[in-house]
Amino acid sequence: MEIVKFMDIPMWIRKERKKQGYKQKHLGLKAGYTGDYISSIESRRNTIPLYTLENIASALGYDLVIGMVKKDGKNSN
Repeated sequence: MEIVKFMDIPMWIRKERKKQGYKQKHLGLKAGYTGDYISSIESRRNTIPLYTLENIASALGYDLVIGMVKKDGKNSN
């Protein structure tokens, strides 16, 4: 499982999109959005709702899993 920090998501989308050989337009079509919208997410001009992130992750072949880690790194069990 790859762990991506929330603030790094736009960079991860761009990196993964390019790795898979998609143009923004093609990823957008596959995920149900426009290439311009994908561009705005990757360049941080637009925030990304969780349902949109789930659609983009799915289009890239990933399941979206959300977790939280305590800042001090210790789990409270």
